[in-house]
Amino acid sequence: MEASEIKLDGWLLEKWALKTFTNLGYIGALDPHNHAQLEPRKDIVEYLFRGASVADGIGLYLVSGSISNTNFTTGVSWNVINNRVDGEVLGMSVLLSGIRFIVNVVPMRAEKKIASMGLVNGVDYTNSRNYYRPYNITLGSDTAARKTITLKW
Repeated sequence: MEASEIKLDGWLLEKWALKTFTNLGYIGALDPHNHAQLEPRKDIVEYLFRGASVADGIGLYLVSGSISNTNFTTGVSWNVINNRVDGEVLGMSVLLSGIRFIVNVVPMRAEKKIASMGLVNGVDYTNSRNYYRPYNITLGSDTAARKTITLKW
């Protein structure tokens, strides 16, 4: 079977994810019960609209795992990630056509923090491998050719 590759700008994908998080927080959609609004973080707004840099660790993480006919979804869905102790919003998970990402807004590398989340909304992060600003996402199947998404950073 023949492999195929799609090349994407990782920075633009990350900015889309952070902008989506910022917008959902601002309109109160990250808090479905109380609709509490989040004030946009200045460093993230500067990154999104003025090209400033953000602290290492803020941004997009790929969560490894398998996609099957039972967990594949088209489109985009998301869930907020809160600190279990004080409820502070740390980011959100994004499921993009079956590929799971984490958008982290805390200025620290979050690979171990993501794995420590355990079971959340039916997703077990305990054994996942988490990649900050991943370079490649490979999709394989027994019935289709291998697909690679290459992200340029």
